Amino acid sequence: DNSYLITYDRLVNLNQLYELFLSTSIPPYLLMLSACETAEGSQQAPLGISGTGIRTGAENVVGTLWVVQDRIAESFVKNFYFYLSEGKSIAEAKRQAQLELLKSPPALWSTFVNFEEQENF
Repeated sequence: DNSYLITYDRLVNLNQLYELFLSTSIPPYLLMLSACETAEGSQQAPLGISGTGIRTGAENVVGTLWVVQDRIAESFVKNFYFYLSEGKSIAEAKRQAQLELLKSPPALWSTFVNFEEQENF
């Protein structure tokens, strides 16, 4: 109930996000959640905001396990999308983007996790 995304002009809570995804005929291929703790769960939402994407059928969800600095998130996302545009898989693009951040302390590059669609997820 207290989790939400900030969009251009409003807040979107998890129920609204869930409904938005269900209203489309094709589930999203990729949901990138680069803000702090988007994959950090609780008893009510085991995978955090990332879990909402997974529940609605997103094929791939990238989220963060803990607080991430804006500079690190920006660098990661920029590199991630660069490697995707080069034809890398999501897992490989994530790995390459993390390698770009290896000069940072581990807590800065290792926060990003990805969930891929699995048959028995």
